[in-house]
Amino acid sequence: MELTNHVSTVVEISSGLKENSLPKNIREWIDSNMYYSDRHYVWRIGITTAEKIVKVEALIRQDMQCKHWKYWRAQSFKVAMEAIRNLNCYPFVFKSHHNDYQGKGQYLFAYKTLAPKKGSFYHTLHS
Repeated sequence: MELTNHVSTVVEISSGLKENSLPKNIREWIDSNMYYSDRHYVWRIGITTAEKIVKVEALIRQDMQCKHWKYWRAQSFKVAMEAIRNLNCYPFVFKSHHNDYQGKGQYLFAYKTLAPKKGSFYHTLHS
């Protein structure tokens, strides 16, 4: 009996470690697909449900300005929100307009797109 309790504790700890590393894994993927000298692109991130992730992917892949699409599944909406909160502090990362909090989804997505030309961010980058 004691061995069973020990095994379940290890599983719980290892699954917790995986979730804590979710923002780190996403940042590493962003870093591997980003040129810091190219200021014309930004990263958009968001959360959506399992039902809508396919629709979001289709919209992003149809947009010729968007590149490097990928999504990840978190264990819960709370974990996904914590990852979004963490990633919002990262340079050149902004929330996507495809973001959907109402469905309390578990799917995080990220894609690279052109920086908007209208807005203070574009002028800050190119001044």
